[in-house]
Amino acid sequence: MRDWCDNSGSALIVVMWIALGLVGIALLFGDSMVLEYRAADNSVAGREAAHAIEGAQRYIAFLLENTEEPGAPPDPETYSAEQVAVGDAAFWLVGRNLAEENNGE
Repeated sequence: MRDWCDNSGSALIVVMWIALGLVGIALLFGDSMVLEYRAADNSVAGREAAHAIEGAQRYIAFLLENTEEPGAPPDPETYSAEQVAVGDAAFWLVGRNLAEENNGE
């Protein structure tokens, strides 16, 4: 009877080591999946940015092609320049104010 108790104690320790190893492997795979999720999220954000850039280019080309006078800048009151939505992304048109006088600085 004593041999059985000694063997079951050893078996318990072996099972605990195996369980600890399996938990470690599960944590390793979980961490790997978190990194994959972040990489996929960054990839989607990069694609959204690329589409926003393309949308901004098309919008500006449309504005410049449809001006009243060729070569003149479009009237700022006729188009959106702040947080123009392109899908889930947005862009801003940043530039100088043409109405301000140039004081030589």
